[in-house]
Amino acid sequence: MRILGLVLGLSLLLPVRELSAQAKPVDVDLTSQGATLKGSYFSAGKPGPGIVLFHQCSGGASRRLWDSLAGDLVAAGFHVMTFDSRGFGETRGALPPPPPPTGGTASSDRWGVTPFPIADGLAALNYLKQQKGVDASRLAAGGSSCGVTDASNLAAESPGIRALLLLSGTPSLRGFTHIQETPALAVLAVYAEQDMVGTPIAKVVPASKHPQSMTRAYPGQEHGVALFTAQPDLKATIAKWLAAQMK
Repeated sequence: MRILGLVLGLSLLLPVRELSAQAKPVDVDLTSQGATLKGSYFSAGKPGPGIVLFHQCSGGASRRLWDSLAGDLVAAGFHVMTFDSRGFGETRGALPPPPPPTGGTASSDRWGVTPFPIADGLAALNYLKQQKGVDASRLAAGGSSCGVTDASNLAAESPGIRALLLLSGTPSLRGFTHIQETPALAVLAVYAEQDMVGTPIAKVVPASKHPQSMTRAYPGQEHGVALFTAQPDLKATIAKWLAAQMK
């Protein structure tokens, strides 16, 4: 078990070491409803689209889990914004209590819920839009696991978001309704089939009216960013798909 823990610990450090000089982030403080959220901004170094990414809620999770994908996105011309949710990483404070579940009694009808205020995502998006070179008409949001719910809420709150990445998670009911009612919003849903059994993730892309919405379901049980290790081409697939939506 100690060896396994060491391997897992090293795997979390690898994305940071893989960052190119161009993708080195600038750490920033975001203010939201009296809280200070620790964030990182990755500049593309030239005019281009922007994306806000919400990390998963597993033990030890933080915005740093996105560093590896951020490198691929910067190479594809994206400006990237990540931040530590309340109670995670370098953002101080206790984790907010979880809200009650919503939706029907069957697990297949239960959409994502989140303890985090939409104001946190909006603070990250507003910071991103103010950075030099960010094209505010070409924006995307993405999340992993619990972060999928927050990303979908941000998209519903910000009609200018044109693409949504859902990695191993379920959107909120509000987010799902927004996907259904917004033909201009493209959705990429990525998950391992055995990991997301009993969730409504498979319903999301069929509900989208955007012609380039796409599902990538892989065999296995990997959850969230662990899929990047299990599927070596996944990061490039995500970057390529997102770039296509920003043209």
